[in-house]
Amino acid sequence: RKQDWLASLAALEPDLIVNTGDNLGHRDGLEGIRRAFAPFEGVPGVFVHGSNDVHGPSPRNPLRYFRGPSANPRPPAKLDTAAMDRYFTEELGWTDLDNRAARLTVAGNTLDLFGVDDAHRDWDRLDVLPAAIKALGRRRAKTSVIGVTHAPYQRVLNTFTSLGADAIFGGHTHGGQVRLPGYGALVANCDIPLDQARGLSEWT
Repeated sequence: RKQDWLASLAALEPDLIVNTGDNLGHRDGLEGIRRAFAPFEGVPGVFVHGSNDVHGPSPRNPLRYFRGPSANPRPPAKLDTAAMDRYFTEELGWTDLDNRAARLTVAGNTLDLFGVDDAHRDWDRLDVLPAAIKALGRRRAKTSVIGVTHAPYQRVLNTFTSLGADAIFGGHTHGGQVRLPGYGALVANCDIPLDQARGLSEWT
């Protein structure tokens, strides 16, 4: 049902897809990804990795997140991340923003975008972003700047803001791995303020 729902969003005719990771999740996950994303072939898109694009799932009790961000006590199974990346880049035409920057023209508008690999696993390389952005060349006036991350840790949000991001897209928090109806998130598995674990908010 999720795959069908995602595929149905193509009817909205999006100008840009921003994929914040955790797509694969299983050794056979690419089959479902193809079903869900095939209608978006040719639509400009960008993506970053979450750890579930690299490692297979393991049983987790979300209540344990109250003790702090989750860790990997046992080496998890490796997934075929390269096959997923080839599908995204070669077939869908999307751009990999894992510790990279790119300039795209979307619906006649120039966008500068940059992103990092999963900060929850310390795969982010915030130090390489200034040079990657500089390599894009001079930024024209009125160019919108977008930052993309899987895990919205404060160090990432602070760096993205300092690098001029007008908007930041993140995933990972699931709106709060534990939520109470009428109250909201109790835990977010990273250091973002809990009232910012879902929806639209401002970071300064």
